[in-house]
Amino acid sequence: MFSLFFFRFHLIFLEILYSRCFLLMCFVESSLAIVLILVVAINLQIRQREKLISPMVTLNVFARQVPDVLVLFNLTPNILDLLKHPSESTPNL
Repeated sequence: MFSLFFFRFHLIFLEILYSRCFLLMCFVESSLAIVLILVVAINLQIRQREKLISPMVTLNVFARQVPDVLVLFNLTPNILDLLKHPSESTPNL
């Protein structure tokens, strides 16, 4: 009789323990899923911002690497036109 009672108590204890462990595992899995979703969402936001910022940074770096001599060379024809005599630089109407 005592062994039967102990066996039933042991089964009930195992069922409770299993159900608690199952609930705990479900909670842990759902928590991990939420964390994983948040990490993926943050990663996507960072990639979208990198895609938006990357061309601006590239343009800025390129603009810094262009020497001032090239800018002056591009403006030189306009400056020379201004230095010319007005009759030579203005078209005949």
